[in-house]
Amino acid sequence: MFKLAVIDTETTGFGKTDRILEIAIVLINDGKIVDEWQTILNPLRDVSNSHIHGITPDLFALAPTFEEIHNDISRILNDRIIVAHNLPFDQNMINLEFKRISKEVIWGKGICTLKKSKLKLAQACEKYEIKNSLAHSALSDAKATAELMNYLDLQFEDFSSSKFPYDNKLPLGRRLQRSDTNFQAKIKPDSKGRLIENADLSVYEGDLLTYIDALSKAISDLTITKSELKQLSEFYLDLGLKKEDINRIHSSFTNSVLEASLRDGSISHEEEKILKDLSDALKVEIELPKTETISRETLDLKPGMRVCFTGTSLDQKGQMISKEDLGKIAIKHGVIVVENVTKKECDLLVAADAKSMSGKSKKARSFGIPIISTQEFLHLTQNE
Repeated sequence: MFKLAVIDTETTGFGKTDRILEIAIVLINDGKIVDEWQTILNPLRDVSNSHIHGITPDLFALAPTFEEIHNDISRILNDRIIVAHNLPFDQNMINLEFKRISKEVIWGKGICTLKKSKLKLAQACEKYEIKNSLAHSALSDAKATAELMNYLDLQFEDFSSSKFPYDNKLPLGRRLQRSDTNFQAKIKPDSKGRLIENADLSVYEGDLLTYIDALSKAISDLTITKSELKQLSEFYLDLGLKKEDINRIHSSFTNSVLEASLRDGSISHEEEKILKDLSDALKVEIELPKTETISRETLDLKPGMRVCFTGTSLDQKGQMISKEDLGKIAIKHGVIVVENVTKKECDLLVAADAKSMSGKSKKARSFGIPIISTQEFLHLTQNE
């Protein structure tokens, strides 16, 4: 029988002084999920990335510490092959926690689905149509990783089980589990983060993949602090990577983000700033191509302008708004609504997202027709 434990952690960062905020474990026996375990942890320190995982100080205040729950974690992980998406990262963070309480564990030879797939978890879920209902929550990510294994060529005989010593006489520890409903509202998806999520990892191998995933985590908020740069430096040294490896990774990664931003044929002002900040922080020179961009700051709705609407949209209150209703608003402002994007009969395309990759959006870009979001269009109509 092959006994696996799929783990995922949410952390305050990835440095040696960072702590685990949440840990989840999915147990699998011979391909079938037999149990799930999760808890929030009190990191006993400040948290600066709550916007990513949704765990705030008021939520972990009553949670157990790692020391209080470590025996349960050891009991659950013992004698199983450990699996994670970026296994070295999760191993390192858990090792640091065990070392703080003077405990030693043996990991055996585990499975890293990041190295096997060469895809970030979000990319893998999209490729294999895996549902991850609450990304960046430990249990949801662990369950997605467990499902991802079904699409990878794995020979379990190549791996070996862990040894986590535990005291069988100790009672089960206290846990604090997240409520998906409550936490969903606290995790605010950042559309800008798609630049990072879409970066191509397929060119990397081994520990380079481990580092690039940590780099992605560091800049998931699209900024890199001096502290994060120091942590990244320590991390690549711990992995045994060389400075020239890191310089090559930084250059390749930055250009990959640039390519992701260009997939729709243009670079917005916001994306341009992100790319410049990223290149400055990583000391990488990039050349930004000149592309025509447009925003509500540079566009006026003029009577007689011909506008086409595409996609399902939300209004400024987050409510669904139909193309018919958008058309009525446009007509009130003297704008002509057209059904198709053509070079001579359309002046503006309004899409749910200005970075839309729909057929109409691609056609508009090929004709040099500007595209704005529904939110920008509604903002313009309100200001007239």
